[in-house]
Amino acid sequence: FEDIYVCRFFEPEKGWYAKQTYYGKWDNTNDGGCTNFSSVSKSPQFLLTVQETTIVVLNLAQEEDRGQFDDNGQPMKKAAIAVEIYQNKGNYVTRTRSGKKLKSNPRSYCYTREVTCQATLPVYKRKGVVTPFTVLVSTFHPKVHKKYTLRVFSNKPITFEALKPKPERKTKR
Repeated sequence: FEDIYVCRFFEPEKGWYAKQTYYGKWDNTNDGGCTNFSSVSKSPQFLLTVQETTIVVLNLAQEEDRGQFDDNGQPMKKAAIAVEIYQNKGNYVTRTRSGKKLKSNPRSYCYTREVTCQATLPVYKRKGVVTPFTVLVSTFHPKVHKKYTLRVFSNKPITFEALKPKPERKTKR
């Protein structure tokens, strides 16, 4: 067998909370790739805040590509994808400022339809104030364009929101 799938249910009756599902697309506005590239700050990022020690499960799925063709008529291929959690003071993850990576899906960037990251997160405080973690959702390489779905589950209430797109820095001429 090449793949094995395990089904897990996050039932409210068993104490799980489901946040909204995020439907997105890596395109020209957010195709920054991973932290190996200076463009990573363009990649979709989210703020995740816990008020007590919490188990969080993040599931990232890319669009199904079997039988699909790109704009050039070539068969579509899976992208190497990952979802990562950073202790980054609630700031954008950049090439030079990523903070401490707390957790990623196993094997990090994978050419697979979906990846899942599970972490037990403590309350993150800076100077006595609860501070969000930063979640990075990206492809390994920049300029990869695909649709994705991000699902968020936790065993305690959390807040989870998209970081507003980082303004591009103007370069001097």
